[in-house]
Amino acid sequence: MKLYADQAGRRAGQLLADLAAVTVMVFAVIGATRLYDNVLKLRMPGDKLAESGSVLRGVFAGAAEWAARIPLVGESLAKAFTPGVDAGDQLIAAGGRQIDAVEQTGFWLALVVVLLPLVLLLATWLPWRIRFVREATAAVTLLRFGDARELLAARAIANLPLKRLSNADALAWRNGELDALAERELVRLGLRPNRQ
Repeated sequence: MKLYADQAGRRAGQLLADLAAVTVMVFAVIGATRLYDNVLKLRMPGDKLAESGSVLRGVFAGAAEWAARIPLVGESLAKAFTPGVDAGDQLIAAGGRQIDAVEQTGFWLALVVVLLPLVLLLATWLPWRIRFVREATAAVTLLRFGDARELLAARAIANLPLKRLSNADALAWRNGELDALAERELVRLGLRPNRQ
């Protein structure tokens, strides 16, 4: 498998692009982690609300339990504390909803921060690298297992834009002067022409 070009300049560009892609992903993950941690700090009001609700519920439940022990009026008196217990439960539930909302927001924000660069890299850098590896590996394989001059020359002609295609190229093809065309294709792929 041919991962990098033979030509120093092109190989340096590929290495820099790969390094940039890895750097972007590392920074995206670090940024997403920090963002998530910072958003989770917004949980504090929800935590305090749930904690306050728990204390309130405990106080009213304790008072209701204590009042229930009073002879004759205890049961009726204990029921008077039920709204306080319910208020504590509502505060606990509201705090839980606040905590869930903050955690969900933090998760989705962090996910977006990671996915945006990943999608951009998958749409640009990765196809470019895969295309090079496939084409360069195929060319190296062709050169290893036989005379690939004619195939590379044909590929050079096919890959030239029509405005750059000259009579000289067509004449070279017709006259069987394939070396220069094959060499042009190898150079286009980033390979050393003397591989043949």
